[in-house]
Amino acid sequence: MSDENPYIPQELLKMLELPYGYSILLKGDGGVGKSTLAFELLVKSKGKNATYLSTRVAPAQLFEHFPWVDTNVRENIAVFDATQAGVTVTNPLHDEQLALKFAGMPDLLRSIVDMADHAKGKLLVCIDSWDAIQLMFEHLQAEKAVDRPQMTESLNFMYNVFMSMVRQKNIKLILVAENASQMDYLVDAIVELRREFVTKEKMIRVAEIKKSRGIRITNTAYVFSLEDGRFKSFMPWDVYLVHAFKQIPFNLVFEETKLKSVFDALLSEKNSLQFGTIALTSNAYWLFDLWIENFARIQLARNEMLTFTPPSTFSIPRFKAKMLAFLDELKLEPDRYEKNIKIFVSEPIDKEQAGGNVHEIPFGSKDFTDEGTVATFIHTFAGMLKAWANEGGFKHAINLGLMEPYESHITSPGVARTAIFSTIHKFSVLSNATFIFLTYIDDPLIKDLFKASSFFFEMSFLHGTPIVCVVSPQIPNYYGLLVSPDDSSNRKNFVLYPIV
Repeated sequence: MSDENPYIPQELLKMLELPYGYSILLKGDGGVGKSTLAFELLVKSKGKNATYLSTRVAPAQLFEHFPWVDTNVRENIAVFDATQAGVTVTNPLHDEQLALKFAGMPDLLRSIVDMADHAKGKLLVCIDSWDAIQLMFEHLQAEKAVDRPQMTESLNFMYNVFMSMVRQKNIKLILVAENASQMDYLVDAIVELRREFVTKEKMIRVAEIKKSRGIRITNTAYVFSLEDGRFKSFMPWDVYLVHAFKQIPFNLVFEETKLKSVFDALLSEKNSLQFGTIALTSNAYWLFDLWIENFARIQLARNEMLTFTPPSTFSIPRFKAKMLAFLDELKLEPDRYEKNIKIFVSEPIDKEQAGGNVHEIPFGSKDFTDEGTVATFIHTFAGMLKAWANEGGFKHAINLGLMEPYESHITSPGVARTAIFSTIHKFSVLSNATFIFLTYIDDPLIKDLFKASSFFFEMSFLHGTPIVCVVSPQIPNYYGLLVSPDDSSNRKNFVLYPIV
């Protein structure tokens, strides 16, 4: 298994690259992912001049917790068991035997300085956990205070000396702790890892950079996952990424087993009808474009049909250019764009400018006043879709419907719910069709849509990061969009990655 991991926050990687000594405190409750992140940072150095001082796990068992670490990297990392301090072990930093002995803060300081002096290059040291080391120091200090008051050492003074030596000797120091508030003002950077509950049953993990000397903090908080025992953070979406979406394709990739099964069922020709909902926060309307473009690429590649009603902000010319570029990339005929994709708009259109596959929604009478007018509309609309499906010989159709244009024509309060469920029923005239409503999370009909949907996607933002909640049929699973920060290609691939 590869130990390459491009999903570490860039701020942390820049800290390790500074030309002077630097200290990072990773703090948070037990089991939140501190040790995993610490080890990811050690591995980033390929283990060169890396030392791991553990009070939790014996060296022989350590890599059982991190089986993904490459064998060559394992051999480079010097691992010391602080619970057995004084045992002489082989130190990969130089060709000598080194006994890590310390009976107090001065001894630990001397040991680390000795390693730094012998290291070929800058030394990277991780102490996990600092709480245990600190408790031992405090216990030793208390004993000295009773037996030999004149020998009592000031821990706060020694902590200051320790940090000074870290900078002077160009040591990169990572402290892992649950409770080390007295170190907050001494260390150069603080990263707090915590759990946040998005529902009563489901929590996510967040890493917040609370302090950073000398490094500009681009993003203060990162949602992250510990799937497969790896620390992977999700990139917050800024204005640059939103702007990039307008220029290049953003591909959604479904690899996780549960999620892939949902999409396999959604696209299966064996299902006579699938009905689902994609709901977004109202301030992220442009994400409708993301889903429309991805379903379009899926159907074009499969030579199947897609119909959709886009939001008013949707750019049809830009969409067309992206789809034609996609067809050219796959070496498929360009006329598949107009043949396979049908776009419905609520405003009058210029056919020559819009293209032959752009149509006005066949409302007929201006408003939906009763079930009769709804039924007339559904019959006309479904007939058009069925004719196109038969003409193109399509085996499966996806129909994306934004609710806004249709709801604006509903004048009777009692018609809206009838219109939705009539749509579900009438669309069954299209064999092997999937109908997906595009709407907002605060839509008054969201509860009814949730009950009627065989799959339900809710997309919102947390700490600037898109979070997708997939409910199919009733169990919610949360996913983030995983993208490599250094992806500079003319397209970006976003893996829907489970948040655990």
